[in-house]
Amino acid sequence: MPDKNSFQKFLDNFKSGVADLTTLDVVTLTGEIDISSSMPGDPKKIDLQELYRHIEESASVEGKLKVVSFTHIDFDCDVVNFVESGLGEAEQALLEAHREIVKTSQETRQAMAKFIRELLPY
Repeated sequence: MPDKNSFQKFLDNFKSGVADLTTLDVVTLTGEIDISSSMPGDPKKIDLQELYRHIEESASVEGKLKVVSFTHIDFDCDVVNFVESGLGEAEQALLEAHREIVKTSQETRQAMAKFIRELLPY
């Protein structure tokens, strides 16, 4: 039989998973990011998985980012939405892309919830 700490850990992980599945955060940023990293090995061959691992472990990042839009949606449909004021034409296009990402993300979450419901016995 599992001990009390194992059960509490399970509950904490379950609550965290439910919170992650039932909330949605979309942040649209603009700006510049410079990633500096020197890869060991043959520069003519690129192993994308190795490159990604190397960037995660040892790359330095410099830059400046600006939030164009931020959307947070809770399970009960409470929504917080931020949009930068005074958007130019380029930022307006980013805002439209942000709206599409929010819509697509909501549809994906709904499809995932339906899939999970179909897997669970009644």
